[in-house]
Amino acid sequence: MIKNLETHLLKVPKSQRGTKLVQYLNDQFHLGTSEIKRLLEKRCCFVNGKLETFASYRLQGGEEISFSAPSSPEKEQKLQIDSESILYEDSAFLIYNKPAGYPSAPTEDPKRTNLYQVLNQYLRKRDQTSIWMVHRLDRDTSGVLLFAKRANLIESTSDLFRNREIHKSYEALVDGLLKPEQGKIISYLELKEKDKGWERWGSTMGRGKYAETDYQVLQYWEKACVVRLFPKTGRIHQLRVHLSEKQHPILGDSFYGKHFRCSLNPSRHLLHAKSISFIHPLTQQKIHVESPLPEDFKQGIKILSERKLS
Repeated sequence: MIKNLETHLLKVPKSQRGTKLVQYLNDQFHLGTSEIKRLLEKRCCFVNGKLETFASYRLQGGEEISFSAPSSPEKEQKLQIDSESILYEDSAFLIYNKPAGYPSAPTEDPKRTNLYQVLNQYLRKRDQTSIWMVHRLDRDTSGVLLFAKRANLIESTSDLFRNREIHKSYEALVDGLLKPEQGKIISYLELKEKDKGWERWGSTMGRGKYAETDYQVLQYWEKACVVRLFPKTGRIHQLRVHLSEKQHPILGDSFYGKHFRCSLNPSRHLLHAKSISFIHPLTQQKIHVESPLPEDFKQGIKILSERKLS
């Protein structure tokens, strides 16, 4: 959870009518758009007593806002590269077990730590090798992340993704009881909203990008379940949107989920990239790599299983 928060009560002037919530809060607290958005996702803002997580919410003027902001600037924890988190490596590829809380690649904020940059620095010091991005995970998504170690493999690896020859599985702790126990979710996704540092995607009536996800429920509890997800396409936020639009958002994902049946409130969305499989383009051997569940995910399962949290 976010530490050292101080709650502030604000009365929005009528002159702020039409202003986006994220802009108004940033004008008041000067934390930066990305940080304000993160706090909104963590349920730190109430407008007229109602939880508000949408950065693009338009103020009418006259609202009463309760907003919890850090009492002192938080220092981002330094990302340390762990050799045990290198799940696979050869002369062509490296697969890393990405921790939650860090972007996969550089963002619009040059000061923000990202895995690509830190891992490249580590490899150059180790043996003068480099890596290139071929896909990404959201900042708060953990698990397997594939990098190319040769520039001439970037295009061919991207082709493997486009041709659905790279197979990935994810696990998620999901709100409510997803039924049936296994199935397929298909929709067409398009960008609904975009602001500095964030995007919101959603389904359309056939105009957007085709998105397909297979799923299988692994275990049910009273008001939550753990689900294995098999994305057949790789759209931005695909799994989060698909589950949210099925009325079963990922626990902790207050960006796409507004109402939760389960009272478990993790500090990030509990989505983990569990495995990746593909035929190595150089050796023609099958590569299959799995990532262990992170501690916060296992803790969530423990709470749901042992305490029967509803």
